[in-house]
This record gives sequence, C-alpha cells and structure tokens, in this order.
Amino acid sequence: MKNSLVYLALTTLLGSSSASTQWLQTSGPEGGEANCLAASGERLFAGTEFGIFLSTDNGTSWVHTTLPGTVLCLAVKLNGASATSLFAGTPFGVARSTDNWASWAHADSGLGDNGVRSLAVKGTNIFAGTDSAGVFRLTDEGANWFPVKEGLTNIFVNSLAVINTDLYAATDSGLFRSSDDGCPSSKLRPGAK
Repeated sequence: MKNSLVYLALTTLLGSSSASTQWLQTSGPEGGEANCLAASGERLFAGTEFGIFLSTDNGTSWVHTTLPGTVLCLAVKLNGASATSLFAGTPFGVARSTDNWASWAHADSGLGDNGVRSLAVKGTNIFAGTDSAGVFRLTDEGANWFPVKEGLTNIFVNSLAVINTDLYAATDSGLFRSSDDGCPSSKLRPGAK
C-alpha cells in the first residue's frame, strides 16, 4: 500500500511514463536498421545495409541516395561557407559525394582493401578508422589516404572522435589518444617516411 501511494504521488508529479515519451520512432529509413547518422544543416543522413537515406523533415520521410550497399559510418566536411562533402565508410573503403549526394566516387586510394568502420573530421583533415589497418588521414580534397598509426598497438579501430585538438581511437584493446594527428610533426606530409 505504501509503495502504491509513492508511485501514485510520483506519477502525478512527474506525469505518467506514457505521457512523457522522450524518444519517438521515425518512419524510416528502409529496413529499419541504421548503422550511423550524420547531419548537415537540415539534412539528416542514415547509413544502412541498403545504402544512405536522406531526410529533410526530421525523419518523417526518407529518400534513398544513389550510393548502394552497406554503409558503416558517415562524416560531413564543410568546404567553405555552403558546400559540403559527405564521406561514407563501407566494408570496402570510402565513397565521397560533393554534388548534393546525387553521385558518389571512390575516395579510398591508399586504404587498400580495408573496411572503414569510423570517420572523423578535424579541421581540414578526415580520419578513417579501419577494421584491420589502423587509422588513415586524408589531407586534401582528393582521395589519397596515408596511414597515421605510429604507437597504435591495436589496428582494429571501432570508433574515432575529435575533442579540441586531440584525436581519439577506440579499439578492441582500449582507447588511444593522439595530439599530433596520429604522426609526429616530421611526418605530417603525405608520403613522408
């Protein structure tokens, strides 16, 4: 009886759990399972096993973009005031769109046959965490990635994050942090040894 009165008092003060829903399911994307999300302005992108879906109305409706296949991660990079590039990590590398997601091109030169499980943007750089080769960095708007894994003792990278000037990599054996973009300053140039 005492517990019932406490519950009644709490539900009256706080509202019932059904009346104060914090999460509402959207109408998509197709298949129902989303691997990752990215946003650019009012655009919400969802990466799925069927490709990328786009919503411009808070998830009420979804449009399939022209990139098919499994998408494991997404990253949006601003190119000036209004232009953006969308990068998609897949089990086979990276694809990039620079034309409002109408077309996609391979952007994985230097990654080999590695799947890309995570992407992160830091300033003008894009970082890719792979499933078997560590972390790679793209420093230009081309498609030339180079490894930045010095000191990274586990090369299965599940996730990347940027906080201030540091890059973090979550691996199967813990977290790693780099304050020099994954390589010493003497090796910041692509192709440097």
